[in-house]
Amino acid sequence: MSDARPSEKTIRELAGRVATTEHAALDDETVDRVAELVEAIQDDIDGPESAAAIQDLQAFWDAYVLAGLADVVSDVDDYERATTLRERIERGNTADLYGLDIYQALLGVADAVETDAEADDAVPERAVEWADRLSDLTTDFVSHLKDHI
Repeated sequence: MSDARPSEKTIRELAGRVATTEHAALDDETVDRVAELVEAIQDDIDGPESAAAIQDLQAFWDAYVLAGLADVVSDVDDYERATTLRERIERGNTADLYGLDIYQALLGVADAVETDAEADDAVPERAVEWADRLSDLTTDFVSHLKDHI
């Protein structure tokens, strides 16, 4: 992991905070930290740290979904253990936690990572392409957050 990217735990905490706080109520520091995270991920997606960057991007959105579903899922930890990332992405979509573009990119990354893990391909081009798309959309999401503060 690049020194510029925080730990997965921190990534998940940031995503959870964004998901559970009205965007207009988010503080500058949180939005800035998310922006820095996304920038660091983008810097690493096409390089030797691409696998870690993709994992961090997926961790952000997975935590965002789990936090966003907290009102409709009785036990988030049990739900996380009992479901696949793909199932959580689908549920996040039906709960309107993000738009169609992000939903499609999340599925694209998840499918590419799963398929290529089965093929023993370290970091496949398809996963990188989808991750590039998702990171661009995440940058747009961060811009949306900045518009609220």
